[in-house]
Amino acid sequence: MPITGGPCQVGQQHYDRLVNTETLILRRALGYARPEEYVEWALALLCADIDGPNLRILAGLNLRIERDDVEEYFLATCRELGVPADSVNADSPLPTAKLVHEAFCRGDVTAAEAIRMMADLYRRSEQREALLSPWMWLRLTLDSDRARWSSTEALAALEDTVRREYSLLERSLAVPLPRGWMQHSWCRDCNHVGELALVPATLVDRFLRLVGARSATDSIVCASCGSRNHRSLCEREVHLEYLDYVEGAARGRAAEEHA
Repeated sequence: MPITGGPCQVGQQHYDRLVNTETLILRRALGYARPEEYVEWALALLCADIDGPNLRILAGLNLRIERDDVEEYFLATCRELGVPADSVNADSPLPTAKLVHEAFCRGDVTAAEAIRMMADLYRRSEQREALLSPWMWLRLTLDSDRARWSSTEALAALEDTVRREYSLLERSLAVPLPRGWMQHSWCRDCNHVGELALVPATLVDRFLRLVGARSATDSIVCASCGSRNHRSLCEREVHLEYLDYVEGAARGRAAEEHA
C-alpha cells in the first residue's frame, strides 16, 4: 500500500526512495532491511505530514541502544497506518519475483541486490523453482569477483543482464508450458517435451562390437516418436528457441480463431 504526501526538508529523489513502503516490506520479508531503513522510512513519512504516536517513536529510536525495538514499533506503525506489513510471502517465489522486478524498475533496489534477492527466492522455494535457477548462477558469478563489477561500465552491463533475465522470466510465465519443462528435453522432430527413453543396444550391435565392426551403445531417444534429434531445455539457447516456438504457435492459434 503506497503512502504518499509532500516532502519537507529531504531531497525529492531521496524522499521517493525512502517513502516507498512496498519496497521496505519486500526487503523486510527477504531479510534485507536494516534497522536504519525503518527509521529513515518513519522520518520520511513524518516529513510527508503523516503522523502517529508509534510512527514518532520509530522515527526517534536511538539505534545504538534501541535496535531491538525497531521491529516492534514498525509493526505497531503499520497497524496504526493500515499498512499490511506481512503482505509479501517470500515462500511464494514467482509472485515475490514480480515485486523484486518492480522495485528494480523503480530504482529502489540495485541490480546486484535484485540478483541476490532472486537467488534467495530460488533457494527458498520448496521445489527449487526452475525458472529462477539462472539467478543463482548470476549470484555465484557476482559474488566470485565483486571487484569486477565496481566500474560504471560493469554496473551498466549488470543492469542490462538483470533486465534481460526479467524479460526471459516474464516470457516464460506468459505462455502455457508443460510442468517441469526446464528439466526435460525438446524433440525437434515431433515437438514433444518430456523425459527421454533409453533404447538398449541390440544383440546384433553387441556382437558387432565384440568383433570390432562397430560400437554398440544404448540410445537416448524421444519417448514419443523415437527420434534422436532432441535437446535439453536447460540449455539457454534451446530455452530461448523453445519460447519462440511456443509464442509463435500461440500467435498462430489466435490468428486462426479470429480468421
